[in-house]
Amino acid sequence: MVQVSVSAKVTVAGGPALPLGAELAPDSYMVSEATLAPQGQADDTDEMPIVPDPVALTLLAISATEATTGKTASVSVVPLHGGTAGDPFTLDGTFLLANGDILSRLVQDGPDAFRVTNASPVSTTVRLLATFRTG
Repeated sequence: MVQVSVSAKVTVAGGPALPLGAELAPDSYMVSEATLAPQGQADDTDEMPIVPDPVALTLLAISATEATTGKTASVSVVPLHGGTAGDPFTLDGTFLLANGDILSRLVQDGPDAFRVTNASPVSTTVRLLATFRTG
């Protein structure tokens, strides 16, 4: 078992602030990284496996940055399970979801990989961290 802490704060200028946080104790985690060629070029897509069956994803964090500058980049993300693809979504910079029930609904039977395609005109580095529980 590993300990994972998540903390963030959403602040509206001149308005409210909403602190967010969670302490998770998943059975395991994995980290994956890929550098994608600029949009439209060969190697602008990669399939990033995350979890072997039969585990349940409990947290997914993805960041996409320009490979040379570290600035926010855009990628298209498609959740996969075996030969089934879920609905694609566009990620601009970062994505964090720490809810196993919602994660399990991204694709039938829950995702075991993500296909990421660069939507930026420059090389992009995608980093993915996933936590999961067994049984």
